Amino acid sequence: MKTVTLYWSNICLLRKQEIKFLEEAKERLLSQGVSLEIKFFGIGYTSTMADYLREEDAKIPDIIVSTDLEVFEDERVFSKFEDQLYPISDWVKIKTNEGIPDIYRGKGLLSYLAIPLVFYTSEQEKYNDVRLQDLIRQGVGITFGGINNSAVKTVVKAVWSHYGKEMASRLLSSGDVTNMPIEAFQKVRTGAHELALVPAIFAMRADEKERFARVPLDGALAVPSYMSALKSIDEETARLVVAELTRPESCEFYVKDGDFICGIDGTSEQKWLSDKEYGLQIPDLDWLASTSSEEFHEFYCDKIKTARTP
Repeated sequence: MKTVTLYWSNICLLRKQEIKFLEEAKERLLSQGVSLEIKFFGIGYTSTMADYLREEDAKIPDIIVSTDLEVFEDERVFSKFEDQLYPISDWVKIKTNEGIPDIYRGKGLLSYLAIPLVFYTSEQEKYNDVRLQDLIRQGVGITFGGINNSAVKTVVKAVWSHYGKEMASRLLSSGDVTNMPIEAFQKVRTGAHELALVPAIFAMRADEKERFARVPLDGALAVPSYMSALKSIDEETARLVVAELTRPESCEFYVKDGDFICGIDGTSEQKWLSDKEYGLQIPDLDWLASTSSEEFHEFYCDKIKTARTP
């Protein structure tokens, strides 16, 4: 029996479905001689994955699945295992539509899922066919949430990397940043705010009579989730586990229950976004490579006083 450790920090909104999915995967792997040991991170657990992996004595796992993007974007974390990655993007057939090519980050990070962030508004005429960058330039206040997880950080990094640091500053100074995305959604739902940038799972509750969901013309912001396999286990075992975790029929619930985009070929399309040609926005990879985590977090924590310094 081979033991494989999996660190998991994925979609808290679908936690029950994910746990069921993982338990079924564990059972199938056991029948193939693999014992999958899972350690969970994120909301509801003792630590974020990035915070744990920053620790000097942190144990690096064999498999990582994470929407905690600091795991891959904070060089203090990623440098610990970057040179140990198998090219798993070559092992799994990935979609070529739905913006999946936009979130590709190399062979070692499998584009597993994407949480699209779109507009949710009470003012249809005002925010039909608008670009996020134009709204920021105009000083329009946008509410969005997820201060101490990847949601707000991804938006800020994307705006800074594509449009400049001053635009990121303007976004935060004119906007209303909440602890969690659902709080931003509720502000529009209750009439406290007229425009939010929220995960599609919330925005798609719009009735298109009093509340409306719209995709920014410059593309939905995306919070991706990546899967990695490390060379701490043999390739045959790594391929076996990755194949089990990326079974299209097992991953289908992300699309049907969460309105997420699943990068695994063979899963259903996220219908609301599949008709759009806007693509997905993530932080520019050259900017990520040239901007240290310390520089980003100094700016981020200065602008958002409740943000935690890693």
